[in-house]
Amino acid sequence: DLDPLKILSSLAQKLRKGGVIKIFVPNSPVDYRAIKAGRWRPAKDAFHPLEHVNGFNRFSIDVLARRAGLRALTLAEMVKAKGIRGLMAWTRRAMGDPNWYFRRD
Repeated sequence: DLDPLKILSSLAQKLRKGGVIKIFVPNSPVDYRAIKAGRWRPAKDAFHPLEHVNGFNRFSIDVLARRAGLRALTLAEMVKAKGIRGLMAWTRRAMGDPNWYFRRD
């Protein structure tokens, strides 16, 4: 079954309390605009329309994670866990980067 909620819920249940999961999926709004404009070219980590059934944006992945019992890491948690790399990852996420970190409480 390729239901994203079932898969993420199953992974979330396997995490220890306080465990973190990184989700990396194509950033669909950016890729879809490029496809519609006829300027999409495959690149590293690009959305490949014939391979990816689901595309996500920040809102949809947050909703999916909450339904699976996860919550997005805060800036303070990212910095505590990863130092300057955490700050950079959190900033990239805020700017639309398709890397998301979620925690099981």
